[in-house]
This record gives sequence, structure tokens and C-alpha cells, in this order.
Amino acid sequence: MSRQRGGVLIVRMAAVAVAALVLAGCDIVVESLNSQASDEWTRRYTLAPGGQVEILNVNGAIEVRSSEGTTVEVRAVRTAHGASEQTAKETLGRVEIKETATPEQIRIETNTPRGLGALSRVTVEYHVVVPRTAKLRLRTDNGSLKMSGVGGAVKLETTNGSITAEQLGGAVDAGTTNGSVKIDVDTVAKDGIQIETTNGSVELRLPSSSKADLVGRCVNGSVHASNLNVESGGETTRRRLEGRLNGGGPRVELQTTNGSVRFVGK
Repeated sequence: MSRQRGGVLIVRMAAVAVAALVLAGCDIVVESLNSQASDEWTRRYTLAPGGQVEILNVNGAIEVRSSEGTTVEVRAVRTAHGASEQTAKETLGRVEIKETATPEQIRIETNTPRGLGALSRVTVEYHVVVPRTAKLRLRTDNGSLKMSGVGGAVKLETTNGSITAEQLGGAVDAGTTNGSVKIDVDTVAKDGIQIETTNGSVELRLPSSSKADLVGRCVNGSVHASNLNVESGGETTRRRLEGRLNGGGPRVELQTTNGSVRFVGK
């Protein structure tokens, strides 16, 4: 065997050995996350009419529904996965939920421990009940956002996850990066609606009788308006729509990069 061929063979054997070690390491990580520990964090607050509830999360979904009255109920399910049951319990004990509450504003924030490494993972899922008149701000990095029946202005932000909301009555500002957005409103508030994503579709359902200035944009996809009396008010192409709904009104803007945009009358 020549020196050149022998050297190539040694390099290939070394690469195979490294790959085997990497795969074995991946198997170890996956298997080590089978242990978990979880608990629940619950709170009740009183919120003044028109007050704001703010939930700031890191990893985990947030779900909100409305009710009559002035009570805010929060249930957070904290879950930690670790290399062992002991590790999971220790990690869970380091998950902190901070709260600040006044009659006008309730703010809840998840603080997850730093430096967990590859053998630990933490999620916190929030289940919240708010008064119908509440204003809402929800944010998470990895997780979906879902809500219904909120009458105040809402601001909804996530990075990796979908956003779904129905029966909204206030201004809407919703955005994600990787995920679809589907919003249903009972009215178009004077401060308008803005919805945006990068990888995913966007759909807005609104009363056909609404007055609004519609703007829809996408890069890779198409824009549609159905069951709506839209008068062209600017550029209208397969990927862009500008028009006045029932004579015009608050600005309603939907946009995505990769996906479709739909305005649907109801």
C-alpha cells in the first residue's frame, strides 16, 4: 500500500470513529432527558376595568381565555427534564416566576436557570383567565400563543410557534417568525390591526361590515380577500393588495415572507 493511500485510509477511519462518537453522544443526550419533574404555580389577582396583564415566557405555550368579573387567574405548569430524577428536581427548583401586581397592571415573568447544558431542559406553560375588558401582552420565544374573548388591545409575540386568537375586540399587534397566525376579530378597533410572520401563513377574519384600509403583502405566496367589499386603493397584484373596505377606516396590515395572506369576511 502506498503512503498516499494509507494516509487517506487513516483519515477515513478517523472520520468514521469521530462520527460514531458523535452519534453515541447524541444517543446519550436523548436517553438522559427521560427523567422529569414538574409542579404548578397558581395565583389570583384583581384587575381594574381596562387594566393590563403581561406574561413574559421563554420556553412554553401561553393560553388565555376571558370571563366576566375582575379576577385574573394564572396557572403555570413548570416542567424540567434532566439526566436523572435528582437533576430534574434540582433544575425545577431553579425555575423562578416573578410577579408584580397592581390593580392597573399585572406582570408575570419566567426566569429559567442559565447554563443548563445539553442534559437539561425547562418548559413553563401558562393557562390564564382574564376579565373581558383586559388589555393583554404575551411573549414567548419557543411556544404557541392562543386566546379568546379578550376585548382590550392585545400585543402577541413569539419566535418559534403559531398564534391563534378569536373573538377579539381591541387593537391587535401580533407577530412570529416561524409559525402561522390566525386571528378572528369581532370589530376593527380604531388603532387598527397589524399581523406579521416570516415563515407561515396569515389569516384575518373580520365582520364584512367593517370599515378599514386593507394592506396585504407576501414574497413567496399569494394574497386573497373573500366575502369582502374591497375597493382598490393602490397596487393590487398576486402578492400585494391595497384597498378600502366599505369606504375605508383604521389600517389593517397583514404580511409574510413565505406563505399566503388571507382577509376573510364573516
